[in-house]
Amino acid sequence: MLTKKLMIKNLHRPDWSKPQKRFSNRLWLDKNELFLDDNFNEFKKILQKIKPYNLSSYPDLSYLYKQLRNHLKINVDQLILTNGSDGGIRMVFDLLTNQKDKVLILNPTFAMYEIYCKIFKLKYRKINFKFSDKGPKLSLNEICDEIRKYRPKLFCIPNPNSPTGTIFKIEEIKKILKISKKAKTFVLVDEAYYPISKITVKSLIKNFDNLIIVRSFSKSMGLAGLRVGYILTNKKLTLQFHKIKSMYEIGNFQAEILSLILKSKLSKKNSINKIINDKKYFKQKLKNYGFKTLNDQGNFIHVDFGKQRFKIFKKLEKIMYFRKLETHPCLKNFSRISLTSKENYNKILNIIKNEKNI
Repeated sequence: MLTKKLMIKNLHRPDWSKPQKRFSNRLWLDKNELFLDDNFNEFKKILQKIKPYNLSSYPDLSYLYKQLRNHLKINVDQLILTNGSDGGIRMVFDLLTNQKDKVLILNPTFAMYEIYCKIFKLKYRKINFKFSDKGPKLSLNEICDEIRKYRPKLFCIPNPNSPTGTIFKIEEIKKILKISKKAKTFVLVDEAYYPISKITVKSLIKNFDNLIIVRSFSKSMGLAGLRVGYILTNKKLTLQFHKIKSMYEIGNFQAEILSLILKSKLSKKNSINKIINDKKYFKQKLKNYGFKTLNDQGNFIHVDFGKQRFKIFKKLEKIMYFRKLETHPCLKNFSRISLTSKENYNKILNIIKNEKNI
């Protein structure tokens, strides 16, 4: 029998026993993943290099920490590997919050922030995005006032945010960090979309001991299935994170795959720049066809297909999975499509072009 302490009310999660099947004859562009043929070809080569003993032995991750240190240009004692950025977020909640502490989150945002608030029995408050002609909007002054008044233990900022695609500038986060420090608030900056989004506050770690950055390899490298991420923060907090981590942060297979990918062309600037340039190409074409798009900074784009949306949806769903309509009022009438290759964008554009008789 569950005790009251173990019962979590008002929290419902998807049924883990039911499949959420997607068919391989369609493009999977509905979950902010990254599907690129160039990546798949590189993955095939990398998988051939995995040694069988990597599956049978416990991991020694020291080599990967050194590799990441060089890759990220940061000290090892400011870094901890995690089970995806989601695992990093959970570690932040686990280490920094106690029952009934207060947390500040955005709305809409990554669903797990609210879920962890409920799991850890925390009080939480949402700051709502508002609708505008230029896309979802937040007031920096409103955020700062909320921090001063509410004085949360933790403030979660995905940068860029999902699903809005909005971003805080470095100077804006610096202001938030200063006010948060006075309020004794830790600030979690979720940079899951870095480096597709070029903005990072990594340089602020040395000046703000209340800053924790969480990142993922799911978005920019298309490794959502590998479940590897990491936390960047100051030496003092990193030591505490290492104290509460699992016996091994990630498995041998994950570590070896990631190590090989970091040595491959997938981690080079050219690969990231191609993803960004192809995104610009797709957005420009949509604008040329008369559709409104937003200034999304993540690995997805928002487009308003206007009065023809349902006609276009019917055709597009034959070749792809995508988010047909966002649910929050700040994204009213917008559809969300994850990033892919220029070749796949052209398949989508051909359908749209035929529907509009362009």
